[in-house]
Amino acid sequence: MTEPRVAEFAEGVEVETRVGARLVTGVGARLRSWRVGWALLVGYLLLSMLLWHSMLGGIGSRAPEGGQGDPGLFMWWLGWAAHAVTHGLDPLRTTYLQAPNGVSAVWNTSVLALGVPMTPVTLLFGTAASFNVLLILSPALSCWSASKWLRRHVGTLPAACAALLYGFSPFMLTHLGSHLHLTFLALPPLILLLVEDLLVGARPLWPTAPLLGVTVAVQYFIGSEVLLMLALTLMPVAALLAARRAQFVRARAAQLLPAGLMSLGVAAVLLAYGLHDQFSSDYRMDTPIFQASAYVSALGNLVRPIPRLFFSGGARRGGLSPAENGSYIGWPLILTLLIIMVMLRKNLMVVVAGLVAVVAVICELDPRVAVSGSDRIALSPLTWVQHFVPLTANILPARFASVFFLAAALILAYWVAA
Repeated sequence: MTEPRVAEFAEGVEVETRVGARLVTGVGARLRSWRVGWALLVGYLLLSMLLWHSMLGGIGSRAPEGGQGDPGLFMWWLGWAAHAVTHGLDPLRTTYLQAPNGVSAVWNTSVLALGVPMTPVTLLFGTAASFNVLLILSPALSCWSASKWLRRHVGTLPAACAALLYGFSPFMLTHLGSHLHLTFLALPPLILLLVEDLLVGARPLWPTAPLLGVTVAVQYFIGSEVLLMLALTLMPVAALLAARRAQFVRARAAQLLPAGLMSLGVAAVLLAYGLHDQFSSDYRMDTPIFQASAYVSALGNLVRPIPRLFFSGGARRGGLSPAENGSYIGWPLILTLLIIMVMLRKNLMVVVAGLVAVVAVICELDPRVAVSGSDRIALSPLTWVQHFVPLTANILPARFASVFFLAAALILAYWVAA
């Protein structure tokens, strides 16, 4: 009578031992992953500090362009966020500008999701210090989050190297110092990571779904333009992948539907007040703030760097100002990406990333074809979307370069890994 029990007990111990071993291995892997992540973050921070080394000695008293123009505007909003938080005011509205009616923070590049957590730095050291700290953090955190996402697809070294293309891209170097809402690009890779978890993760409903909703809301309060560009990129990509993996999507539908609804619900709750304020009769803007056609990149900008880059080859081409012209790719990178696309043409992720990169460049250039007389047809998907969806009217075409470099980083990561 005792032998079966002994055998049953031994089998239970063996199973428990295997489960325990897997738990220990999983914990160890997570610890190693965290150590690698911290090491990469430190490395990226050092590179960013090297980029801004001339500013470190006067981080609280210096600012790009002497604190005038766009940097001055961002510093004002950083100061407003700290003032609103410490005085119990509504951070989304202020009458300190254009009194007595005031202005809406969500119709301005107020970067509230950065200004609020930077309140202690702003109060202790001033708005210039907060702005400069964010300038240092922007490329470093963008690299780190991109490496975290890329490590889902390739090894640590390929991911770490490819992330540099995203965090220190010509787009980043061009806009850094002038457009904080465009250069704090740490969240788009994390949104992609969470979307992947939602699609293929073991627990899409919790905690992935609410985390995705929160991340989307935070990105909205950093820069809604970046969020819209990411959404316009993700929707056709998701549709393409779903068509290629229809059987998988059908099998996961019971999990994906509630998880997707939860993400949308969390984002809707967090964004409700901001969206209401943005589209209320008091602040709603029915016409674009900028004329999108004035922010189209020229073909020459793709291969000729502007004076803002360290390796400038001469004067800029096209009508974009130096602060807006971040479209430079360069012949070496263009040829490298084309060769990779040929070499890894059987890799679905590389093909999809290549399509995204090509479409992003088309959006930047906004090419048009003459049909009859002076009539021209736009080839850019963005132009067509803006024609039918007024919500996207304030996306400036040249800024799709940020999407290009994220796609290019993924392609480059797969190549380094191969």
